[in-house]
Amino acid sequence: MPIPDEGSEDFYEEAPCGYATHRAQDGVIVRMNRTLAQWLGHASEGSVGIRRFQDLLSPPGRVVHETRHLMLLRSSGFASALAMEMVHANGERMPVLITSQLRRDSFGTEFIRSTIFDGTAHMRYERQLIEARDRAETAAREAQSARAAADAANRAKSCFLRAMNHEFRTPIHAITGFAELLTTAGATIGEGAKQQYLGRMQESALHLLGLLEDATRYASLDAMEGAPAADPVRLRTIVENGLALARPILDRRQVLAVQLPDADEPAVLVDGAAAAEALSCVLRDVARRAPPRSNLRVGVRRQADGSAIELRGTALPQSRSELSALLSPLDAPAVMNRGLEGSGLGIAYAHRVLGLFRGALTMDHTAESGFGLIMTFASDRSAFNARLSIVPGPAGAG
Repeated sequence: MPIPDEGSEDFYEEAPCGYATHRAQDGVIVRMNRTLAQWLGHASEGSVGIRRFQDLLSPPGRVVHETRHLMLLRSSGFASALAMEMVHANGERMPVLITSQLRRDSFGTEFIRSTIFDGTAHMRYERQLIEARDRAETAAREAQSARAAADAANRAKSCFLRAMNHEFRTPIHAITGFAELLTTAGATIGEGAKQQYLGRMQESALHLLGLLEDATRYASLDAMEGAPAADPVRLRTIVENGLALARPILDRRQVLAVQLPDADEPAVLVDGAAAAEALSCVLRDVARRAPPRSNLRVGVRRQADGSAIELRGTALPQSRSELSALLSPLDAPAVMNRGLEGSGLGIAYAHRVLGLFRGALTMDHTAESGFGLIMTFASDRSAFNARLSIVPGPAGAG
């Protein structure tokens, strides 16, 4: 096979890489091959003796040239594979890799001879590596988050089962205990005591049924995780529906709940059914702990950080520690030695509903009499916040 007739000049001008030589003193280009000129859209003869090497670079490329390229050349006379950007005549940027050497002619003039490689493929490969690394790190973080969420879900499920085990045992023991008294004592039990026992059994059965409903309701929130439905809902509608849902237990406990008139009807973005159920659950749990013939006042109002449903009422007889335990109703130690008022699973439901809408349920105590519940809906209509204030005070405080 014949060897192509290539002279040194052709090899320089048509090389697969760019060549450029410029004076170190002022950067003026003294020689450029056709390959580099074609890459940049300039004519070789129009650049030699006129353009400076730094004028062919983008602003970031000039920074690298001035801070690293020239520094390496002055310190060691050589710079290898520096990543820079050159600018085409049409303004487009071209990534390049530049290797340069500092030379002197017979007169002592310093020149910088540079070999320039098209870095487009190299930069694309580096970018793909960075993107692949970022995807791998994101996947690792997501997997870690998923594991943490799964662990938290398992812990919550175990805590829920432990709490429910105790909650269900209390009314079941009451029913079986009174049933055993009725069956073993027989005719020796007076009619008054018999009616009392039957009443306690009925109360325990109703409580057991309520627990089952609360547990089912709480478990149903699993389906809402991740993407809870939200629509504009009037707070007044939430209050009316919440009171209607809580009416049976309020009547049975002889607790009077009054809806106060509202000046306006602010709307919030939330799952209306879940919000009404959350309010009713809190009302039911409060009614179970309130003295008979207590009064509750429920109203709607606007405030600085959004719109709110506010509940005020008679002081609860429980101690501060017992009321504080309502914030961790599924904590197994907190449910021990409780009667039929239960551990507050309704409040646990409300707490979880609030969490689904980026809200929170908090409690504080002050020296004021009575207790207060404030469910605040954020003014941007994108969050669902609540504040629960239950304050012990003298019995009968309104």
